[in-house]
Amino acid sequence: MTFLGRDVIRFGIVGSLAFLIDATVLAALVHGAAWSPFAARAAAIATAILCTWRLHRYWTFPAGRARSPLPQSLLYGTFQLLTVSLNYSVFSVLVLTGGVWRTYPVLAAAAGSLTAMGFSYLLSKRVTFAEPGATTKLVGAWRGLDDPRRGDLRRGDLSPGDSRQGEPSPAED
Repeated sequence: MTFLGRDVIRFGIVGSLAFLIDATVLAALVHGAAWSPFAARAAAIATAILCTWRLHRYWTFPAGRARSPLPQSLLYGTFQLLTVSLNYSVFSVLVLTGGVWRTYPVLAAAAGSLTAMGFSYLLSKRVTFAEPGATTKLVGAWRGLDDPRRGDLRRGDLSPGDSRQGEPSPAED
């Protein structure tokens, strides 16, 4: 456990649970509801992402709870889109090759999931669920959304001590 670390083990457990959710929804929709494997996989992935968000935030990477949920969820969603794109691309290529991959799309889903797992772990640990301030160089633009003392950048509030504070904005001229 020292070599891998607790968060790696927990990430693997949550990922395994996500795969079970993904595979169950995929199989149910393909074999039970006669969906195409592509539409079914998209629905299965979305379901799995919803489940992993909470588990990673509260169990795998508890330090990430110090970060505001809104910007963290935006980072999570953005990075999951990248990870899902990689996952879905591997899945699609395999299913399109036919044979066992087309007959048993869950095998192609497993290959896609394993490929994307390392990429997802790095993004989750180093950016999405990192302690606030630890990712300043990587996502400095998000930092203002994490720190309530800096104001709400989405509304155009200025940071405390900003030299433009008190001056009219260009819209007020």
